[in-house]
Amino acid sequence: MENKVHVLRQLLRQRWRLANWVVLVYLAAVVITCVWITIVDGFIKEAVLGVTMGYGFFAGCALFILLAIDQEHVWVGSRYRLAPVADTKLYILNVLTSFLGFLYGAIIGTAVMGISAIPYLNRVFSLPHTVMFVVSGGFLLMSVCLYSWIFISMVHLVGATISAFLPPMRQKIVTFVFYVLVIILVIVVLNGFENGIEEILPNYTLSFSHVNAIKDAVPAFFAGGAILLLQASLYSVVNVLMLHNWVETKQA
Repeated sequence: MENKVHVLRQLLRQRWRLANWVVLVYLAAVVITCVWITIVDGFIKEAVLGVTMGYGFFAGCALFILLAIDQEHVWVGSRYRLAPVADTKLYILNVLTSFLGFLYGAIIGTAVMGISAIPYLNRVFSLPHTVMFVVSGGFLLMSVCLYSWIFISMVHLVGATISAFLPPMRQKIVTFVFYVLVIILVIVVLNGFENGIEEILPNYTLSFSHVNAIKDAVPAFFAGGAILLLQASLYSVVNVLMLHNWVETKQA
């Protein structure tokens, strides 16, 4: 138990540090840009909302990538793999702390965007439906992140497993072919996902003044997130098996 708590604290500290850097850069960029726009053109509330949302998207992408990289280092690094913690527990702690790090950044980003959207609250036709839209959208976003991290880990661990069974010369060729196939698969899946969204919500637009569109989106978001979490759970079983049986540590 003590070892598990120690690993949890170390991982949380790493993810907290990454999230704090991204949040600080995001806040600094928003403040500097908004001040500059105000000095040049005067205060424009539309510009403030656009800046917070635009920078928020890039900050979210940056945080997701940084957390994914940090997470993958844990799988093959001796610092945690050689710690007296079971592979299953390490896997759960690693993914959980990535989730918490992203959630922390997402909450701050949502709060900043929410403050910038205050002038538009009088345009919202039904606040309860809008709240449900935000909640379901947040659930879908976090589900996509978890699914993506776990899928990335599966690809990484499959590649490491292949390397463990092949001689050095063949490792590069087989691994290259494998990653090409993965890229093709991802493109096909993303295309299918986009087509699925169009079928579920053919008339949907990001307009908070159309309550029917928001009400239709809420169950679709919850259902999509639940399906992704189920698939991620199945991938996790495969990942833990590879970690336990075939993936060796490297010097970290």
